[in-house]
Amino acid sequence: MQRNRLVNARSETVHEKPAFRAAFKSRRCLIPVDAFYEWFETDKISEKTKKPLKQPFACRPTAGSSLALAGGLRQTIISINCEYKDVMLRA
Repeated sequence: MQRNRLVNARSETVHEKPAFRAAFKSRRCLIPVDAFYEWFETDKISEKTKKPLKQPFACRPTAGSSLALAGGLRQTIISINCEYKDVMLRA
């Protein structure tokens, strides 16, 4: 079963949304990054969608420093069914 997963939360409403409420309350974290991307509309129009095309721009800190993004950890239980035949596992 494929489910849509939310990955971005707005800082103004993260505490109100059921998908993020538990992570915001007790499972916060910082994610170190070298850069992130913002998308800006261009003057070009897509022939397919008739909407402006978007151009990605990398946003990086000056002088080679790092950035920290706010994150929330989600508990996920994954069930995997595997069949092993004649397999030896070594540590």
